[in-house]
Amino acid sequence: MALWICEDGKCGGTMGKGEGSVSALYVNRETGMGAFTIANSNYLDSSQNYSLVDLDMHLMAWFEDSTTDRVAVPDLQFTSAPQSVEAKVLEIDRAWGQAYVKGDIDVIDRTLAPDWRGWLDAEGSDKATELAEFKAGKNRSLENIIDNARVHVYGNTAVVEARERVRFRDATGEHWLTWHITDVFVKQAGHWQVVTSHGSTIPNP
Repeated sequence: MALWICEDGKCGGTMGKGEGSVSALYVNRETGMGAFTIANSNYLDSSQNYSLVDLDMHLMAWFEDSTTDRVAVPDLQFTSAPQSVEAKVLEIDRAWGQAYVKGDIDVIDRTLAPDWRGWLDAEGSDKATELAEFKAGKNRSLENIIDNARVHVYGNTAVVEARERVRFRDATGEHWLTWHITDVFVKQAGHWQVVTSHGSTIPNP
């Protein structure tokens, strides 16, 4: 088995030309270092380099064609980069929207802080009302899309600004509604919860 080591976005090795199948790929997203192994015989000329971005395209095809087990290399203990606070908060915000599609009241319950207060145009709500209406079958949707998002983090507080599009069904058929939303999250006891929300109706795209 041959081994190539990648550093600073470039890969190099001492293998001669030949054919083989890629058996494993290891990448450390924090340092930009990685390695891939090729089983059975050597592959590529030692003068050829590939950036880690290019490797995605080349190695995917090799992996799909490979019949070799993708073995682990004990000496290469790479870990992927931790999720950013911005990405985590946006993930929670989107999961909250999907809960109205999936009918998952548990997600809504743990996302809303006990003192959450929300406004949609001129109509206000609190957590107890939101959960009660959801249990009664209100506020359900067929599709929920949150895009054009920006997340601002201030210590244990995060603010999400985004566009939210909701497809729903009523007695007259299916419709879309679109809002500009602002959700304020606070990290409490190690968990992010939304403490206040505001949505303003805007034209559908």
